[in-house]
Amino acid sequence: VAPNNSSDILIYDTGNNKDITTWKLIYVIEEHSQQVCGLDWSPITNKIISCGHDKNVVVYALEGARWTPSLVILSDLERAALCTRWSGDGSLFGVGTGNKRIILGYYEPANNWWNSVSYKVHESSVVALSFHPKQLLLASASTDKKIVIASCYIAEQKGELEVWERVT
Repeated sequence: VAPNNSSDILIYDTGNNKDITTWKLIYVIEEHSQQVCGLDWSPITNKIISCGHDKNVVVYALEGARWTPSLVILSDLERAALCTRWSGDGSLFGVGTGNKRIILGYYEPANNWWNSVSYKVHESSVVALSFHPKQLLLASASTDKKIVIASCYIAEQKGELEVWERVT
């Protein structure tokens, strides 16, 4: 959970109980310096991704009893990161930004970091993302009242994003 107007991420043990008064706070993650806007968890890789107004994206992995942040290399992020989403298999992530861009991120094991490519495909802030179940496509929605569907293929992990469809 990322509470409103907070830079903290709170992780609770629910005990499979829907009554939130019984939940126990087990982790507090304090990596962001400004409000957290996007948060997603990959059940396949057990990794968390967060983004925020501080223009940062952070990937966390549970190592022992601690959520450890990983380095994420970003380019062209001049405004807040507004939303984030893992692909179905947890191998890719998407980030929607306040500077009209979508960011597609992928892991580089040789360097032990998350790299990314950035594409300007909208005329306004990107506020929602959704991956195709097989990580083939990424849909993004913006306050420009458009949905863009783009290919997730990255030639040699450094290529051009192919925009397949623009829906108004």
